[in-house]
Amino acid sequence: MGKIEKNWGGLLTITLIIFITIFLVDDNDIRIFCYIFLGGIILVVTFFLWFKTTMDDINNEEQKTRFLNEEFDYLVNSVVEGEGFGYFWLKKRKKKKVKYKVTDIIISPPRKIQEDEWEVLIQMENLSLNFSVFYSVHEFLETDNVKILNISDIEFDKIMINKKEFTSLINPVKKTMSGLTILNPDVFKKDKN
Repeated sequence: MGKIEKNWGGLLTITLIIFITIFLVDDNDIRIFCYIFLGGIILVVTFFLWFKTTMDDINNEEQKTRFLNEEFDYLVNSVVEGEGFGYFWLKKRKKKKVKYKVTDIIISPPRKIQEDEWEVLIQMENLSLNFSVFYSVHEFLETDNVKILNISDIEFDKIMINKKEFTSLINPVKKTMSGLTILNPDVFKKDKN
């Protein structure tokens, strides 16, 4: 709740500054810019309110998010090896290997319980930044994501009640979101120890 209050407070402050600027400044160019900025703020606030009011309430959302973080915390700092063509189009199309380090776990709760699913993604940072000859363009992305779990809220409730693990539900990971082939998919499996 604290983050939302800070965001609303900052938005309200900016809006008041824009209103004061509109009424105190005689220059029409600045007024037009302020009206456009004010319109953008109104659109953002409207979208945010619509998104929050149409979102379903999820039972124990904080507890489920914490559970998923603990369940997949073992992946942080793991090294994932991949192979792909890279993105620089002037070079010969030859597959190269790249290493990524898992830096974060991204958890997205469902917006609609009956339609959407919980998603767990891992965010990875490129350890082997390969630079191209021209303009120091990266051949591979600096960060990449892998979706490791999709689960409906109903199934998630059953798992939490029975205290089961997610080892059998983890998606078979073969590629990253950018299409990089993963060479060591066993990294995503949890040790039984």
